[in-house]
Amino acid sequence: MSTLVDSKPRNQRFIRTASDNISDVSDIHKSEAPMLLNTPQSGHLNSTRESIHNYYEAMVFEQLVRSSDRAAADPEFMADAACVALNRLPPRYVRHDVDMTFFLSPTEMEEMLIKVAHAVNDAVSYVEEREKLREQEEGE
Repeated sequence: MSTLVDSKPRNQRFIRTASDNISDVSDIHKSEAPMLLNTPQSGHLNSTRESIHNYYEAMVFEQLVRSSDRAAADPEFMADAACVALNRLPPRYVRHDVDMTFFLSPTEMEEMLIKVAHAVNDAVSYVEEREKLREQEEGE
């Protein structure tokens, strides 16, 4: 059986076999549709979005509180430093933290903790330096 790629516009393209007699994506029953076409209803979309998060977020905030008295006391500083640190780390999106911890070896977890510590230290320094530069520019 040969496989054909539908000639519909890219957002409606799907793979089908020669024996299929489908004229349009709308002809596919939802349960048979490819995953991207089978999106949740709008009410479920918000809860789905809320269940997904970057695994590094909690690690970054915990490290900030441990390593910076200022971050623990100043929410604006914490938010700025967290954004800088997270942008220096690779994204690791999960639905449940246990998913990540289950599949990581102790060595991989240690490597992640080290990466987070470096990213947070660099971020704190970066935000503090930028604040000093801004203060100097305003003072001139």
